[in-house]
Amino acid sequence: MKLITLPPLLLLSALLLGSLRAETLTSRLERGVELMERTEGLPEAIEAFQAVLAEGQESRKLTAEARYHLTDCYLRLGQTAQAEAQVEALRQGWPPENRWRQKALALLPPDSAFGPVPWGGQEFLHYEITVPNGERLGWMTSALTSSEEEGQPTWTSWMVRGSGPGALSRIEFLQDGFRPLHGECWSSTFGQLSLEVEPSGQWKTYPSQSQEILVEGPAEGDSWQAAPFYDNDQAVQLLRLLPKAIGTEVSLRLNASLLTGGLPFDFVIEAVAHERIETGLGAIESTKYETNLQQTFWIERQGPQRITQIQIGVAKILLHSQDPQWSPERPSHLQAEKLPLRLRLPAGLFSYLLADRPKIYRTRLLDGSFRFQEGLIEVQPTENFFAKLRTSEEILLDTLVENYSQNFDEGEELPGSRKILKAEGREAHLLVLSYTKGELSGQRILLAAHGDTLTTVLWFDCQPEARASVEALAGEVFTHLQIGQP
Repeated sequence: MKLITLPPLLLLSALLLGSLRAETLTSRLERGVELMERTEGLPEAIEAFQAVLAEGQESRKLTAEARYHLTDCYLRLGQTAQAEAQVEALRQGWPPENRWRQKALALLPPDSAFGPVPWGGQEFLHYEITVPNGERLGWMTSALTSSEEEGQPTWTSWMVRGSGPGALSRIEFLQDGFRPLHGECWSSTFGQLSLEVEPSGQWKTYPSQSQEILVEGPAEGDSWQAAPFYDNDQAVQLLRLLPKAIGTEVSLRLNASLLTGGLPFDFVIEAVAHERIETGLGAIESTKYETNLQQTFWIERQGPQRITQIQIGVAKILLHSQDPQWSPERPSHLQAEKLPLRLRLPAGLFSYLLADRPKIYRTRLLDGSFRFQEGLIEVQPTENFFAKLRTSEEILLDTLVENYSQNFDEGEELPGSRKILKAEGREAHLLVLSYTKGELSGQRILLAAHGDTLTTVLWFDCQPEARASVEALAGEVFTHLQIGQP
């Protein structure tokens, strides 16, 4: 092989030209950085850096630095797509340890796992829960509405479960960034709990009747964090904002404070297929997502991107119906299921079986915003009561007062509070019990109504100043109560 050599003078000239060229590129870089100090100088700075890219292919250090500065310039001008193109070029052409690549990546805002909100100002969806043989286990209702918290646009999300032990939760979260603010949760397992989240992300969960903190935790750095609440219902809503491309995987940092003592965990969800799901609203084209928690979700690919189906173990939660007219101002009339009881009010019933007595139902009353009234309705076969208690509502109320009073530090019937209510040939008896327990004090409105086969006992707790309105509510409940055979 023949070697080609340059004469000494030509070799010296080549070296000098290379040095001068490098100096020129460096000068252009320095000039561009100077121009960046003034907003009006950004367009000229971009020209200087682009010249370095055009002429400095041999100098990877200088072109990497130029792409970093271009990223900075484009972001300052609000040209995010151009900035992302420079970062992508650094990703493709330079190794991860390159400092200009790292600095450019740090300039970009963190990627959001979520797309734009697909639902409108309000939404009401109803789901049926079944097992493979078609047996119905219960139902679930999901509602959303736009709201406002201290001048900031927010979303309010409700989830009501009428299956198993049952549960209800309400979460308010910011429309910008989806940060949770506060909420409430009730279940027969945990009782009624409240959640508060500070602007820093610090959160705490406590019983709604006191400020005694049950579980608390710090913010999870800069990562997005779902509300640490029952089943992370806020996170369930935000799954609807995930990318639909097959193979896309997203990891969220969640908390389940009631279940894991505040310990965070990673929730990984991946889009694995596009499938058509037969729902109560017809066939809906959906994206199938699998998770690291052995849960599978199907989410509508277009439009409001509703959750069409959820598979958890053998249980299937399937979209059944929706109420396009629902709003907290015109609440839906929910009804108790698997109960010989119907209630038609601007409110709803939320029922659950007493675990140890399968023929006895306890039902909590919800208002239009799905907030629990402090009380419940209990329905059970009349034959469960001793013969003496079946003879009259008066005797039943006397026994209830005696039993309830034993649960309080002090409890006594208010003289003259007894009333008889009549509706459609039915009769109920009502009284007021005054009580104190520790630092708590209030009044309990009690109502009892015997039927041929079923007996209903209703109670509400309230403060004395609210007694009249709560008595009216108890009477309205009885008036609209329809009891059939068990």
